[in-house]
Amino acid sequence: MGLLTSKGSPYFLDQDLSMRTPKFGFILLLIVNTVYGFGQGSPLSKLSAGWERVEKEFGYSLPEDYKNWIINCQSDLKPSKGIACIYEGEEGLDPHYLWSAAKIISKNKALRSKGILTENELAFGHQGENDFLFYRRGTDGWMSKVFSWDEEYGWEYRLFSIAQPHPFTKAETAIQGIETIGFDRQDLSEIEDCPDCLYHYAIALQASPDEDFFSIEQNEKAQSIFRQLAKLEHPKAAAELAFFYQFQDSVLIDEVIRWREKAMAWGSVEDYYELADFIIDYQPEAIEKAIDALHVLLDHTNYKGRAALKLSRLYMRGTAGKLDYEKGIRLINQSIVTGNLNAIADLGFYYYKGMGVEKDLQKAYDLLLQANQISIEKWGGGMWDEQIELLKKEMKK
Repeated sequence: MGLLTSKGSPYFLDQDLSMRTPKFGFILLLIVNTVYGFGQGSPLSKLSAGWERVEKEFGYSLPEDYKNWIINCQSDLKPSKGIACIYEGEEGLDPHYLWSAAKIISKNKALRSKGILTENELAFGHQGENDFLFYRRGTDGWMSKVFSWDEEYGWEYRLFSIAQPHPFTKAETAIQGIETIGFDRQDLSEIEDCPDCLYHYAIALQASPDEDFFSIEQNEKAQSIFRQLAKLEHPKAAAELAFFYQFQDSVLIDEVIRWREKAMAWGSVEDYYELADFIIDYQPEAIEKAIDALHVLLDHTNYKGRAALKLSRLYMRGTAGKLDYEKGIRLINQSIVTGNLNAIADLGFYYYKGMGVEKDLQKAYDLLLQANQISIEKWGGGMWDEQIELLKKEMKK
């Protein structure tokens, strides 16, 4: 992914975009002259009025680093289209569009009504129709990090701050230099101020012991970078440290949980699921912590199906003494509503066994057939072919 950067001149595209609101005054514009005829009055007062409109609507001040970045962003502007700032990513340049006051208000209301954002999050721009940028508020106010939502992955940590460039080309050069120069002789000064670049570099250093290019020294260097990034509250670095402690010869349970919880606190949604999964497998006596983490995900568009399935299996299997067929069946049906094919198959199994529902071989067969068809359409093969054939034979008896 890319970033917003005030280095270089932001530019504007003329093509129409579905997420653009062309007729509203853009709150983010600080124009160093009055070429575009805003009328009488200071451009800064126009800008402040837009900010005040959003702040009044939502009852809190906008992030200061967001305001400061916009103020320092000088460019020829087209007020009808808003700011399109340079996006430097792995595949080249593209724009990020920052929204008008009216767009910020309308989009945030819509996103909150869908349960995608909470009152402590504020979307302010987008990269694509279903990929928007937003801030989050913690106990100490707005976080400096910028997050992104996309349909496939949900919340993702993208930027360290709104003003920080992401020179991915330099990161790629550094990664290539691991073999050509040697990681122990490399100068990383060009990416040391870019946490995501360092993160990708550290990932490239890592290897499992069964890989040909495994190196203890490289892995130690990667861990030192992850720890450096953890001081900056980088959630993916915290997640990597959790994996490190999980895959030791002797699993360090407390350390895994500690780093998962840090990743969660710093904005990683995925780590709620990873934490729950780990606790169920390694520390079932802390099952309430896993249940709490999964319940958080029940409100998350991209995780609610998986979270409901995981909770359902927990209750249906009686993990850590939590046997509850009623909850399990309710949750499996919640997961099915999201289209989760494993949930459909699970319910078929419950009808086959008569677990939490009345035993019904025909319903079991129909559900397995439905899940299998989805599997064929998605991946070109049926996951439950064998079970369906066995069930057909049993139904004929």
